[in-house]
Amino acid sequence: MLIEPASGQPCYCSRRAAEHEGATVAFAVATQHHTEMARTRVLLFTDVEGSTQITEQLGDAAASDLWAAHDHIARTLTRSWGGREIDKSDGFLLLFENVGDATACALALHCALAELRPPLMARAGIHKGLLVERQIPVDDQATGARAFEVDGVWQRPLPRGS
Repeated sequence: MLIEPASGQPCYCSRRAAEHEGATVAFAVATQHHTEMARTRVLLFTDVEGSTQITEQLGDAAASDLWAAHDHIARTLTRSWGGREIDKSDGFLLLFENVGDATACALALHCALAELRPPLMARAGIHKGLLVERQIPVDDQATGARAFEVDGVWQRPLPRGS
């Protein structure tokens, strides 16, 4: 089905989406792709061990304070080592220019988390490979999207036991 969005550029969508009862269908043509060619970058993945159990033991309010401290430490160290935050859960997905900075950040994070009360332990994984950084449009950021994403081979899922 052909739909004419406000931009006047034709685009196609599924009949089901276009025929949604009472829906006004408006599409913007995405012109933002990636900001650079693939280049070698380093990803640091961290994961706090036993985060669910820690939250259950502490209760929501105390756990929230602990996770806020964890996040502040991780973000401060990430900046100190020239990294950028890509995503967060009970750990972080961080982007660095080189393995040395990612490793130093991981080691500093491990030491700092051990000083918290209760102390936290985090697993860390480092991947070096070709990645493309893609800037996210400001309109999408206004609805909660992060400022940039990275695409590359690192995203291919592996079956357990691989």
